[in-house]
Amino acid sequence: MLSLEVNTPKKSKKIFSSKNQPKLIIGILATLLVLALLGMGYLYYHYVAGSDAPVKTEDELITEAVGSRLLIPDEKPSIATVTDKTKLADQPFFKKAENGDKILIFTNAGKAVLYRPKIKKVIDTTIISLTPEAGQENASGTTPTDANEKVSDTEDNATTEPAERLNIAIYNGSQKIGITNSFDDELKAMYSNIDIVLKETAKKSDYEKSIVVDVTKLNAPFVKELAGKINGTVGELPEGEKAPENTDILIILGNNDYKQVP
Repeated sequence: MLSLEVNTPKKSKKIFSSKNQPKLIIGILATLLVLALLGMGYLYYHYVAGSDAPVKTEDELITEAVGSRLLIPDEKPSIATVTDKTKLADQPFFKKAENGDKILIFTNAGKAVLYRPKIKKVIDTTIISLTPEAGQENASGTTPTDANEKVSDTEDNATTEPAERLNIAIYNGSQKIGITNSFDDELKAMYSNIDIVLKETAKKSDYEKSIVVDVTKLNAPFVKELAGKINGTVGELPEGEKAPENTDILIILGNNDYKQVP
């Protein structure tokens, strides 16, 4: 008799059964967590713990901030903080000072800069002389980093803002390329109550010295001060040059250095 044997296939074992799913998910999450921790450790070692760059002090950060906005002497300044602006009212240099402002004192260059960290702006600059004085807080309302130094500025060297906002034009009357852009930045650092409305090349490039022209004839004191600040002279509009429109003051930059030497 012919007999037939039928093999019934065995049921395969389920790998991803509902019972194994929680363990599988936990395993995946644990692996991801380990990888994340390893990645964070790598970044910390290479960019924090393994970095040789020293941590900068507050004074160094302030000096860098001022140096990015104004050409400063190549020396480490002493830095004082305005703690009581009411004691500074009789000093022109501190006329616009606010509590919390920083004063950078460049001893060798004989220069001081008033800087406001909260708005990251240079408020004023002046030439200074230094006199020794002991004490943590002096009568001028500042707390110096080096307690035996203080600013004793003179009214002749103080920067005075114009009474009204002025429009200023700048002509490049020198052979220096791009000088109007750098001068623009430094002029704005010196004075806040001005607008630079025009920058262009003068008709001539052989002006020996910078000239400040009072176009409206209404700003003689300020024009005189400004000319002194930039090593220039007060003068009339040179022949051949065109007076700019809607402008109070015209500055023609000459081939001399417009930066005041302390």
